[in-house]
Amino acid sequence: MSLQEEWRFGRLDRQEELKKRQVSVHSTLREWQRNRSTQEREQRRDRLAFVSDLQAETKDFLRDTSNKRHQDSIALAQQLNEYVRSLSAETNRFLQETTLDRVEWSSQLARELHDYHSSLNQMSGALRQQRVEEIQSRKAQIQAFLSESERARHQSYNELHEKLTNAIDTIRLDVESYLQELELLREDRARQLQQAFSRYRAKRKADSQELRDRLSVFRSELKDYVTDLQLSVWGSVREHHIAPPSRTSEAVKVTPVKVTPAPVSSTTVKKTLETPKPLVKPVEVKDSPKPVVIPSLATAKPSAPPPLPEERVYHYIQEGKGVRLTEIEAALGINRVQTVDALRALLRKGLIIQRDRTYLTPDQLSAPLT
Repeated sequence: MSLQEEWRFGRLDRQEELKKRQVSVHSTLREWQRNRSTQEREQRRDRLAFVSDLQAETKDFLRDTSNKRHQDSIALAQQLNEYVRSLSAETNRFLQETTLDRVEWSSQLARELHDYHSSLNQMSGALRQQRVEEIQSRKAQIQAFLSESERARHQSYNELHEKLTNAIDTIRLDVESYLQELELLREDRARQLQQAFSRYRAKRKADSQELRDRLSVFRSELKDYVTDLQLSVWGSVREHHIAPPSRTSEAVKVTPVKVTPAPVSSTTVKKTLETPKPLVKPVEVKDSPKPVVIPSLATAKPSAPPPLPEERVYHYIQEGKGVRLTEIEAALGINRVQTVDALRALLRKGLIIQRDRTYLTPDQLSAPLT
C-alpha cells in the first residue's frame, strides 16, 4: 500500500470520528441548556421571596425609627426653650455692665487724646525746622558727589574702553588660531574616514565572495536532498530545477565618500569677529602663497638654500614633546598662514599627529612616559 492510500483511509476514519464527536457534543449542550433554564427559574423565585421579606422588614424599621425621632424632637425643643430664656437674662445683665464701663472709658480717652494732640503739634514744628536744614545740607553734598562721580565715570570709561579694545584684539587672534587648528583637525579626520571606508569595502567584497561560495554548496546539497526525498516517497525521480540566484544577491559596491573640509578664509574670520562699536578696528589677515612641498625632509645638504617652513616646523616638533600652533609661530618667527600650510602638509603625509590642539610625531606618541 502506498503512502497516498494510507493517508486517504486515515482521512475517512478521521471524518467518521469527527461526526460522532459532533453528535455527542450537540446532545451534551442541549442537556446543559435544559439544566441551566431550570436553575434560573428556581433562583428567580428565591430572589422574589427574599425581596418581599426585605421590604416588609424595612417598612417596620422605618416606622419604629420615625416614632422614636418624634419623641426625641419634643424633648429637645423643651430643653432649647429653657436655654434661650436663661441666655437672654445673662445677656441683658452683661449689656448693662458694659454700658457703664464704656462711658467711663470714653471720657478718660478723650482727655488723653487732647493732651497727646497738643504735645504732637509742638514736636512736629521742631521736626519740620530740623528737616528743612538737613535737606539744604544734603543738596549741597549731592551736588558735590554728582560732579565727582561724573569725573570718575569719564576716567573709568576711558580705561575700560582701552581694556576692551585690547581684549577684543586678543580674542580675535585666539579665535583665528582656533579656527585654523580646527581646519587641520578636520582634514586629519577626513583622511582617517577615507581609510576606514577603504577597509570596509575590502571586507565587504571578501564577505560577499564567501557567501557566494556557501550558496553554491547549499544548492548542490539541496538538489541531492530533493532527489533522495522523491525516491523515498514516489519511488521515482522527477525533474526539478532550482532557479539560479539572482544578480541582486551579489555584493553591493560601496563607493567611498570623500569628505572635504570647508576652507577658512581671512574674510570669514573678520565677519565672525565683527563688533558693533566703530572705535575697534578689526585685524586684517593677509593671505600668503603656500610653500612648495619638498619630497624629503631629512636630506638637507649644507650647501642647499635656507630650509622651507615645512622643514623648520617638522624639526621643531621633533625636538619638543607636543607643541601648539602659537608656540611654533613664536619660536620660528613665521606668520600664521605659513605655519598652517606646513602643518597641513605634514599631517597629510602622516609625519605628525594632532592630539588636543598639540602636534607631535608618531615616535613621540608611542614612546613611554618618563
